[in-house]
Amino acid sequence: MDIGTGKVARADRERLPHFGLDLVDPDEPFGVTDFVRHALETLAACSSAGRPVILVGGTGLYLRAVGRGLPIGE
Repeated sequence: MDIGTGKVARADRERLPHFGLDLVDPDEPFGVTDFVRHALETLAACSSAGRPVILVGGTGLYLRAVGRGLPIGE
């Protein structure tokens, strides 16, 4: 969503890559398991490319789920 979310401006995203934006439409389900899966894939890709990463945004639950490890079902 572009309105009322504090989303980083497109010009800023073009200068510095941001991941995890616009993953699904507002009417699509997307929970903590989906977030963890996406975040881990993104972190692995950035690590392979030697890119530093700062994990921000989402809720405390979502950030802790990635940072502390939340078992996710396959």
